[in-house]
Parts: sequence; C-alpha cells; structure tokens
Amino acid sequence: MAEIRGKPIRPVSYATLTCCLAGKQYTIEFLRFCKKATLQFCLIKPIMAVLTLFLMVIGKYEDGNWSLDQGYIYVTFVYNISISLALYGLFLFYTATKDILHPYKPVLKFLTVKSVIFLSFWQGKKKNEIQYKLLFHL
Repeated sequence: MAEIRGKPIRPVSYATLTCCLAGKQYTIEFLRFCKKATLQFCLIKPIMAVLTLFLMVIGKYEDGNWSLDQGYIYVTFVYNISISLALYGLFLFYTATKDILHPYKPVLKFLTVKSVIFLSFWQGKKKNEIQYKLLFHL
C-alpha cells in the first residue's frame, strides 16, 4: 500500500464520521485498524453464538424479549456494535483505496459485502421474531 502511505486522509467530514481523522495520514497502522475492525466480527460472531446457547440453557435468553433481565438485548447490542465497527472499517478502507481501485469499479462489490453483513444480522432477528409470534401468540 505504498501508493497511499503518507497521504492525508480524505474526505474529512461529519457525514462520513471521519471528522476526527483531520490532519492525519494513511499509515500501515491505519490499514491494520481497518483490517482488525472488519475481522473482529469473525471472532465476535461465534463467541456470541456460544453465549446465546449458554443463556438459552439457563433460561436467560428468549428471542425478541427486550427485557433487561434477559440476554437478548445485550446480545443484540454487542452484535450491533460489532457489525457497525466492521462496516466502518470497510468504509475507511474503501475511502483509503478508492482512487487505486477505481479502474476495477469496486463500489458495487463493496456495497454488496456491506449489505450481506448488515442484512444477514437483521434477517435472523426478524425471522426469530416471526417464529416466536407464530408459535406463542396464536
């Protein structure tokens, strides 16, 4: 990534949540952050799945139950933070490399990856809510 090393980070704006990066340059540490932010989801997902199973066994997890004494709200919160961080890492990586990757037209591919991550989470949540309503509220 020698092509971007040392260049100032752009765009810097509140709309892209890069306002805190004003005056900073692209470095190898910046690219590592993008990588770690994206890949942390691959670690968090199985941990949260095991935690969800454990909470189900002890009776503290019920899909769609937003009560503070149940684990659903906390698991959902952690998933949301993890997914948001992964998507932000992907976004920062894209903004850093969009000029280099321009000949390959990566925007559609980038949006596809982002939408798969985002929509797969909410699809599972919606499916579980519908199943719960059909099973217990008829």
